Amino acid sequence: MLVLVVLSFQAYSQYSDFHAQITNNHALHLGATQVLENEPPTLFDARKNSVSLDFILIFPAAGYSRIIPFHNKAGVIASVSLTPSWGFTAELSGGFIFGKHRHFIEPSAGYLFKVANSFVKLGYRFQGDKGLVLKVAPGWSLSGNLLYFTSGIGYAF
Repeated sequence: MLVLVVLSFQAYSQYSDFHAQITNNHALHLGATQVLENEPPTLFDARKNSVSLDFILIFPAAGYSRIIPFHNKAGVIASVSLTPSWGFTAELSGGFIFGKHRHFIEPSAGYLFKVANSFVKLGYRFQGDKGLVLKVAPGWSLSGNLLYFTSGIGYAF
């Protein structure tokens, strides 16, 4: 009888370990639940495309950006924006993106057409799990020698 109890307990514990490996959420250990640690999300897991409504000082701009990860916490970001200010001007920018799960730093450089303005920015991006994107960045206009501020709200997909 003792042999049957030991064998059934061993089979139950093996089933629990197997089930825990499949679900990767919970493991049963003598009737108690123990949470297994999951891998933290990386930049490869983040949503790569985003559209946003940005504000350059007070001027609105509609933008699109794409993240191209090359490391768990680093990647390249390319952006294009169109603003009705200055007679429908396009802005092209590119840079790097560094960070963890939802919080990223974005140093970038770009060019604003029609006004022939080059700029550099050091931005912060919050990108939530459901797609919300919030951006803020101080910038420096190299052509106009002007310090300015940008902000934006958008959706990542």
